[in-house]
Amino acid sequence: MYGTNLFTQKMLKRHVYTLVKMVSINMLDKVTSMNMKKKLYVRLLHEKEEGHMHVNYNDEYNYYQIVANGDIFSVKKILINPENINIYNKSEYGQLSRNNLRNIRYHFIVAVALITRACVERGLNREFAYTLSDLYIERMDSLNTPQQILSLYNDMLINFCQEMMEIKKGGYSLPVVKIIEFVEDHINENISIEMIADSLRYNRCYLSTVFKKETGTTIKEFICDEKIKATVDLLRFSNYTCLEISELFHFASQSYYIKCFKNKFGCTPNEYRKQYLRK
Repeated sequence: MYGTNLFTQKMLKRHVYTLVKMVSINMLDKVTSMNMKKKLYVRLLHEKEEGHMHVNYNDEYNYYQIVANGDIFSVKKILINPENINIYNKSEYGQLSRNNLRNIRYHFIVAVALITRACVERGLNREFAYTLSDLYIERMDSLNTPQQILSLYNDMLINFCQEMMEIKKGGYSLPVVKIIEFVEDHINENISIEMIADSLRYNRCYLSTVFKKETGTTIKEFICDEKIKATVDLLRFSNYTCLEISELFHFASQSYYIKCFKNKFGCTPNEYRKQYLRK
């Protein structure tokens, strides 16, 4: 009986401790929330008294669209002077840190994130764009001075802009660019026109018509062609058989894969592999 009471007391203490801990955390969250609101009101009041306002949304949007449009002439006009290390101390940019170097780092991250998404919306390959963004942020993180980061910022603007220029040179409309990107991203899957149309939320007939008009080939032919090109590296650098490769890339059959490969390269996959190994 004594042991049972002792066990009950321990369980009760543990329950009370848990309740107190939960209440404490809840109260801490409320205090934190109240402190943040208080700081927000004070900051807004101060900015209003000083006449400080964040940059206009349309101006900010247009800034990033210049890059996404591949307008290199306009981009060169908006490059930052790397010696202007106090540029983000202006009220319209917003203060993200009281430490100037850290403030510049944060603004760099915000800018590259927004530019990346603006470029993706205009047709830049998503995985390519996000990886390029990651690399720039990694590079920025290794730099130690505002001048270095601002110089890298300019390089980032020009690089993204040049990538968008290449897309514009292709002369393809956004739906066609999106189809090409989709096929690249799903090359190992059993891709169909219906699958593409559903994913991109376009009418199937519209996509087929516009793709044929702009590229001179059908979507089905393009998918097959891209799959064939993707198998080349496996023939060169792996021991996969033709059957395994045809299954990996979802060809209807091994014989169909061999037929498509021969139509493109004038030889069978095995003949291609032997020719490559002899070089």
